[in-house]
Amino acid sequence: MSFIQNREITLTGTFRYANTYADAIALVASSRIDVRSIITGRYPLEAAEQALQATKQDPTNIKSIVVP
Repeated sequence: MSFIQNREITLTGTFRYANTYADAIALVASSRIDVRSIITGRYPLEAAEQALQATKQDPTNIKSIVVP
């Protein structure tokens, strides 16, 4: 928390809406929405910690995917 306070970072949260997952998955599966542009890193399950660190340390990292 002090990291956020000391740097005066604005943190915006979101509330996930469980009833929209099916629609979102269908849109991606049908290629109507291309999410490749926001996936900035792919990591194997063994490198999950590395994925979290990359997201934390690299401001250009948008979304890291951990693949089992």
